[in-house]
Amino acid sequence: MTISLSPLKMSEEEISAEIHAQLPKTNRPLRVSMFNPPYGLHAGGGDRQLAGMQPLGLAYMAAATRDAGHHVAVCDAYSFGFGEEEIREFIATERPDVVATTSTTPYIYDAWAIHRIAKEMNSDILTVNGGPHASHIPEDVARDENTDVAVVGEGEFIFLEILAEIDTRDFSEIAGIAYRTPDGKVKRNPNRVPNHHLDNLPFPALDLLPSITDYTISPHHGRSGRFAPVNTTRGCPYNCEFCSITAYQGTKYRFRSVENVIEELKMLKNEQGVTMTSFREGVATLRKTRMKQICQRMIEEELNLSWTCTATISSADPEMFRLMKEAGCTSIEYGIETGSETVLNANPYLLSKNFSVEKVAEVVHMTADAGIDVHGYFIIGMPGETKQTVDETIKFACSVPISTAGFTIAIPFPGTELYHYYSSRNRLHDKPWYQFDPNFGVVIEHENLTATELEAAYKKAWRKFYLRPNQVLRRFRAIRSWADLRNHIDLGYRYLVAGSSSSQKGQITT
Repeated sequence: MTISLSPLKMSEEEISAEIHAQLPKTNRPLRVSMFNPPYGLHAGGGDRQLAGMQPLGLAYMAAATRDAGHHVAVCDAYSFGFGEEEIREFIATERPDVVATTSTTPYIYDAWAIHRIAKEMNSDILTVNGGPHASHIPEDVARDENTDVAVVGEGEFIFLEILAEIDTRDFSEIAGIAYRTPDGKVKRNPNRVPNHHLDNLPFPALDLLPSITDYTISPHHGRSGRFAPVNTTRGCPYNCEFCSITAYQGTKYRFRSVENVIEELKMLKNEQGVTMTSFREGVATLRKTRMKQICQRMIEEELNLSWTCTATISSADPEMFRLMKEAGCTSIEYGIETGSETVLNANPYLLSKNFSVEKVAEVVHMTADAGIDVHGYFIIGMPGETKQTVDETIKFACSVPISTAGFTIAIPFPGTELYHYYSSRNRLHDKPWYQFDPNFGVVIEHENLTATELEAAYKKAWRKFYLRPNQVLRRFRAIRSWADLRNHIDLGYRYLVAGSSSSQKGQITT
């Protein structure tokens, strides 16, 4: 079956009732184990990440599954570096009927490794994978001999429909999946329309994850402490050529009501003692009036939370920044991507954001003048990049009041225009998916820069930005605890000494 809504105009309460009435039920409650795969499990690893946050996508899935009456356990192996031994122990303890994993492209092999372990322990376990990679090329995921189903897009309702067919293993009528048939063939069903009524989703089941104090967040989100992320929207109207968000969540900008967001923030503060949060969607400020309303309600409720969010250059507004600051906003993350007009002009999807380098500088200053820190995301190696444009980007990043910055080598994730650009020109290296990560170097044949030059430019950007005396002083002033100090030392070693990055902005990792 597929959950659908009447075309008649309904209230939110009526929509909620209709959705829940259609939620499929199994003849019995199932035991479901969900995994955020650890880095390098497929190669025998399982390294703990230096910084991370709770996997919101998995927490949403867990909440919806639990609400449907199933027993759910969540293993955040990614954040805590669990290896095969810990995963086997988790499965042995939970005795799941279903093992579900989420993964971006570099981690699909690690998700498959979890499926292999599960099948070795009990061949009857149903294995399901979702996330960005499965959403873009689900047939690739379902071809793995240990993977039964790949979920395309947002999976809360799709997953419940899969669970309802666990006894029949007949998934032919479920929209939004690819699956393996009993004879080993891979079939893909039609996609489904995303959920437009986000208030009907339960709040993420963060209580099924480790304590919030066990997570170590990146410095630009705040200091070590009681942090939990929040999603207030889904989808993005921009189609940036390096980003897979639109292929995963669509271009329709969907958002939760202001009251629903405030209700979750109050719950996080009152029930879990959260003091810091971050709005982890593609663009939090696209609807400026809505952002102002959220800020006004945060002020009225005296939430006293410090928080960060994502924004676009085109959504900048001095009055909005004033309210955001008053409501506790400490940092805004901008996808600046480049400080070179040459690169902007060579990439029309960057220009669809309607900004210039001059406009970026204006907005960065506007944000800083409001007392809000700026975190800038930059990409080295977009089409049209040269040694000169790299230097222009580094010079720009150092010339404006950006508090923290993240640099990455351009990686053409499946489902993006950048992937099509390089694959259609036969300039995409034939490398395994786990190498689609800055830790493994370069997977493209750039038109102007060699792989060695790209890697050198990438390391140069990190060092030029962070080894300036004022930046070193800023980072020391940000340290308030031993955990902060350890975080800065670990991240400093990775980015400035080893010259590697643990993730790329272009794929959703929540």
